[in-house]
Amino acid sequence: MLLAVARALAQLNGLPTHDISALGQAIDLQLPGAELEMAGFQVGGLLLVEINGEHGSYPNIMRRHELRHDDLNSWAIPMLQALPESNTPPDLERNNYRNLVEAGAHLNLESGYLFDKYLWPAVVSDDYPGFTHALSMLQTLTLRALQDAGTPTVLSEFEQSVLSNLREAGASATAQSLFGLTLFGFTQGNKNTAKAKRSLMAHVGHEAGSTIATLTNNSGASLTTI
Repeated sequence: MLLAVARALAQLNGLPTHDISALGQAIDLQLPGAELEMAGFQVGGLLLVEINGEHGSYPNIMRRHELRHDDLNSWAIPMLQALPESNTPPDLERNNYRNLVEAGAHLNLESGYLFDKYLWPAVVSDDYPGFTHALSMLQTLTLRALQDAGTPTVLSEFEQSVLSNLREAGASATAQSLFGLTLFGFTQGNKNTAKAKRSLMAHVGHEAGSTIATLTNNSGASLTTI
């Protein structure tokens, strides 16, 4: 989202808009995983990437599938970008990124089979239920790997209530971002997405953070002047 804002501002000020690295530098995008974010922003779609765990290294994109749906069948992600509490560590995202990379050594080999046999084929065949089911299983394996690595993810009562609200509103594969504080789920169709977003806003109010929903229909960064 920061990159999208940076590109819009560059366009308004007559500056170059196609150099994603320059846009990242302009907004001082130095968070862990920033290179992954820039790669995703550049090419769009669902990406399978290989990273070596070194901050500052560009990920190797191994697979890509472009996601395109009409409004009735769109895959979307309603989410709460939660505001940090006063006791939130300033290096939370950097620590979470390091923990995630280190937990890779504890990840069950079943995860690769699950990805190749179920998740990726579901995406290619536009099987939304199959995709969210496989994603939920991968999320469980990832959380188990973090637990085995000694860095478990512990949700607060409020965070648990947000995920519960999303599920009650029809969202699937609900989880917390493994980098930061964002809580999210997946929905299909613009009506279902609007319903989940309204439910989430009613649950958390306006002081807990930003409640948004983003469509996964994309082919990479683009700019439209209106």
